[in-house]
Amino acid sequence: MEEFPRPIPQRGCFNTIRMLLALKVMLFHAIWHLGINIDSDVRDTLFPVKATPVFFMISGFLIWGSLGRSKDFYEYLKKRFWRIYPELWCGIIVGLSVLLILYDESVDWTQIVGFAFAQGTFFQFWTPDCLRGYGCGVPNGSLWTIGILIQFYLMAYFLYRYLRGQKNGCG
Repeated sequence: MEEFPRPIPQRGCFNTIRMLLALKVMLFHAIWHLGINIDSDVRDTLFPVKATPVFFMISGFLIWGSLGRSKDFYEYLKKRFWRIYPELWCGIIVGLSVLLILYDESVDWTQIVGFAFAQGTFFQFWTPDCLRGYGCGVPNGSLWTIGILIQFYLMAYFLYRYLRGQKNGCG
């Protein structure tokens, strides 16, 4: 009898789920910020689950696997850095470009440089006063999750190391 090869686990389903969750977040925020009133039954059908906790749950699952494949803390941090920051920096460049083209109020260039630095590190929670008139008052409010994500990555590493040292067979 011929044996069938075991399927190789792929991350494709996770990418699809993350894309659908991102679309859900975008739609929810568009409806909220534009002040569109929708029926509660329609809202409950469109948004039965909060996306951010699901994002964090998927991240936890994937990070645990990454921890198992990392030989040390440095390799783990390097993988996490290259996972977050290049995309973040591209997004900041695009976002600041759009902001500077569309925003018609005067800006303090010192604050803009500070804002760009803050956005590109893990201080995304700071917005200078000169940008409070742009959009809903925060040019990229979704970046608050980067600081939380970095904390999560660090806590997950130390939890993983702790559990690997236990006698219960974890890790």
